[in-house]
Amino acid sequence: MTTQRIFALTTRGLEGISADEIAALPGVLVTAIAYRRVAATVSDGALRSLLSLRTVDDVFLEAAAWPDIGRPRKALARLRDFSARLDLRAATVVCAAVRTTEGPPANATSAAITSDAVRLSGTPLFSVTPSFVGKRNYNTEEIREAVAAGIEAGHGWRFSALDDEADFNLRVFIEHQTAFVGVRLARRPLHERAYKQSHLAGSLKPPIAVAMLHLADVRAGMSLLDPCCGAGTILIEAALLGAVAQGGDCDPAAIEATRDNGSAGGVSVAAQQWSAAALPLVDASMERIVCNLPWGRQVPTDAALARFYRNACTEMRRVLARGGRIAVLTSAPELLHFPALHCERHIEISLFGQNPTIALYASRD
Repeated sequence: MTTQRIFALTTRGLEGISADEIAALPGVLVTAIAYRRVAATVSDGALRSLLSLRTVDDVFLEAAAWPDIGRPRKALARLRDFSARLDLRAATVVCAAVRTTEGPPANATSAAITSDAVRLSGTPLFSVTPSFVGKRNYNTEEIREAVAAGIEAGHGWRFSALDDEADFNLRVFIEHQTAFVGVRLARRPLHERAYKQSHLAGSLKPPIAVAMLHLADVRAGMSLLDPCCGAGTILIEAALLGAVAQGGDCDPAAIEATRDNGSAGGVSVAAQQWSAAALPLVDASMERIVCNLPWGRQVPTDAALARFYRNACTEMRRVLARGGRIAVLTSAPELLHFPALHCERHIEISLFGQNPTIALYASRD
């Protein structure tokens, strides 16, 4: 049986959780865990199972690992040279085979699917998504231009600045002195959920929501509360796990967005307008509470926020059932206080250019 080398990219701070999810798949062996990146070998028959990953941003077939990509601008010429000599044929054949079993994209027309098939057999369109760790004397746009020029020169493929139009996406992730290069396995990034039809500013990324549910040990049949539900990401991901999800928000637009997204996701979520500081719920009625509380990005950390946190924590503790667990995302973990619960973990992540914390609380008994 042949194997493929892959790597997945995830949120900084969640690498271990994503590695556990990847390692649990049959035919997959995790080989490295690094900053935002999890590498693995996968048997050919198990590749399609990677498309079910929920805690990663995306997953790629590894096409190359380019050494000595330093900070000086001369690295751009090196990237162009490597790209011109890169052989993408094997990776794109594997991706195309996986996608035939994946099915067409949502809302794709028959004409669009036929057009894709023609391009895949002729001159594919490709996009480039670059990123890097640490300081460089060049930016991501310059990396994109260098790699795109090399691919066009070496393959005769056509570059597309719009990822939605491309047949294949080439990911270039520069970590220290090495550029890890991969071809996206799926048509679209895994973090882009089809149910996200309605958006609100600061809406939580679905992979982070799933990671929080994992940390809180949410299982099918459990009652779950999100008292500050926003666009409903936590509620919908919990419902997809089989939990009985209920939530609310003070913003009526959030309730409408949650209901729209839940309907698009084909799940039932109960959402109503309320204040998290005065929940209309009976005591000890929720087995799990998972939420993205208002934090520094949305609300200044001042006396009003401290008062809100104090009241919201009191209410969450009141409705939490015996033996329950609470997972909260916040940039102000010092404001959290849940009587008779102990904090099991603090995980700092990267989000919207800030470093909020996922705090996990559980009963002492």
